[in-house]
Amino acid sequence: MFPDARGKFERASCLPCTLQGNSDDDMPLQKFRYVDHLLPFYLKEEQSLIVIERSQMDNSNQSKTANQASTSVEPTPLSWGKSYLMCPPDYFGVFYEINPWMHRENRPDFELAIEQWHNLVANLRRAGAKVEMIEPVKELPDMVYVANAGLVDGQRLILSRFRHAERQPESIYTSQWFQARGREVAELVGEDDISFEGCGDAFPFRGSLLAGYGFRSDLSSHAVLSRLLGVTVHSVKLIDPRFYHFDISFSPLDNRHAIINPAAWDRASNAIIEQLVPEPLVLELDEALTFCANSVVVDKVIVMPACPPRVGRILERWGYDVCVSPVSEFLKAGGAVRCLTLPLDMTISNPAMNYKEGEPKLLHESENVQLDL
Repeated sequence: MFPDARGKFERASCLPCTLQGNSDDDMPLQKFRYVDHLLPFYLKEEQSLIVIERSQMDNSNQSKTANQASTSVEPTPLSWGKSYLMCPPDYFGVFYEINPWMHRENRPDFELAIEQWHNLVANLRRAGAKVEMIEPVKELPDMVYVANAGLVDGQRLILSRFRHAERQPESIYTSQWFQARGREVAELVGEDDISFEGCGDAFPFRGSLLAGYGFRSDLSSHAVLSRLLGVTVHSVKLIDPRFYHFDISFSPLDNRHAIINPAAWDRASNAIIEQLVPEPLVLELDEALTFCANSVVVDKVIVMPACPPRVGRILERWGYDVCVSPVSEFLKAGGAVRCLTLPLDMTISNPAMNYKEGEPKLLHESENVQLDL
């Protein structure tokens, strides 16, 4: 098992968004920039003046420095990310261990978890997102990580098939919630033991689907997804159990930018991401361990669990406003901001691409990557 990363989460220098209770009167306002359309959040002015170098990944998962000058190509915002499903943490806790972050002797502070969750809801709404709720279930403490419930495609939900028995009953309640609102629920049909953990392991990006596998989702699920959605699936192999879901190492920001952690993937997967993402923000390992890639984008606002200084400077240069919404208690169970939200406004399927049954479009290597510009 990898070393525990506890204690690293408070290293970010960005100050958190807060609902109430924090006094701003004692803060040296002349040194801070105020983002007035969010809850009180401040970014040190001097950080924005530092010259930024661009990091690019190579096949050894190391970064090379290059000029981060602005490109002439204007990025297109994500077509999704303004509507989310969340589950209140009424029964949240660490009662079992199914990932390297979970330790029953290090249980979350329940009252603080409740406060952090409500702060996150408020921050998402202030950023412009709509948030809906699914009722929590007493016997399912991880139901709060609703990103793993499935993958939304228009009016259809592709229901997850959880690997661990502790989480498998969640699918019953997720299916009921979507069906009660008139949405179709599709299940993966294939091998009896096929696993797929929803938006935790899959993102639409530039006309295709990026999907992780290795710890929670099976590679065989990608063929089923390709047939269901009619899109090319780029398979990304996860190799570090600390980043057991793809959404801990990859966060799409727009059609040109993404926050990425190449150390979480194998060499072939790095080559795929390098071709697909024109301008990646490549994380160092200590930055990735703050779960800053497990963030949510609402237009030009990025709601993050932590914001390492270098990451904040680059995001500001790209024109994003950063709102840090701490979720330290949820990190104790291996999830952060993205894990706590399921996008409800994704449309992934491409009716124009009708693959014949048994002929899914999958790419595991870097050659022949086609981009929808």
